[in-house]
Amino acid sequence: MNKISIIIVDKNGVQSQHTKTKVTTYEDALLSCGRGKFHIILLVLCGWAVSSDAIEVLSVSFLLPSATCDLSLTSSDKGLLNSIVFVGMMIGGYIWGSLADKWGRRNILMWSLLVNGIGNLASSVSQVFWLFLICRFVSGIGVGGSMPVVFTYYTEFQHKSKRGAMISLLATFWMAGNIVAAGLAWIVIPREYLSFVSGDFTFHSWRVFVALCTIPSITSAAMFVLMPESPKYLLQMGREQDAIAVLYNVHASNKSTAALQ
Repeated sequence: MNKISIIIVDKNGVQSQHTKTKVTTYEDALLSCGRGKFHIILLVLCGWAVSSDAIEVLSVSFLLPSATCDLSLTSSDKGLLNSIVFVGMMIGGYIWGSLADKWGRRNILMWSLLVNGIGNLASSVSQVFWLFLICRFVSGIGVGGSMPVVFTYYTEFQHKSKRGAMISLLATFWMAGNIVAAGLAWIVIPREYLSFVSGDFTFHSWRVFVALCTIPSITSAAMFVLMPESPKYLLQMGREQDAIAVLYNVHASNKSTAALQ
């Protein structure tokens, strides 16, 4: 915001000074920030988070043939295992979405991605079906939070003139996650020499695949520590100075030549 002083002289020649405040809108501030290094980092990180969600959702279809024997799965068990992730996503979307308006986009992204990763990692060592099912449900709750919140976080750094195109660009990372999951399954699951057996504990190659699928979500959660909170959220919380500081950092990172006022 700029303060402009205006000198007014009345008909008697008496001068008076008035201060007028020029307000910069949020959209104008985003436009002044330009596009550059910050937005590239933002796209890669948010895209990696979207890919991690895709990997989690798709991974079940790749592990089922190999897990059938280990977990003694029936046809109904397989159907339940396929659907439980989506049940978790439905519940998680409501819970995490509400918390994102209260605790901040970045904080909820970190926690939901971490829940996804921990649930997925725990499922890789689960030796019985019911425990495996619960872990997949917990992982689904994490996915239900990160999926909608990552798009919200990402778009709140985009000017309205580019917002639609940038959402479409971010959505392509879902397909990238599918490719990663398929490639990882093709490389790891057939490799029986990756298995480990000790007494009643088995850790076959399909479990190695599940464990590796946790890497995107856990690394995304860790990297979001380095990212700022959404300035729009900060404004909604009445934290104007914090929001301005974030916008100035974005402006500096992008090396924008436009004045940010």
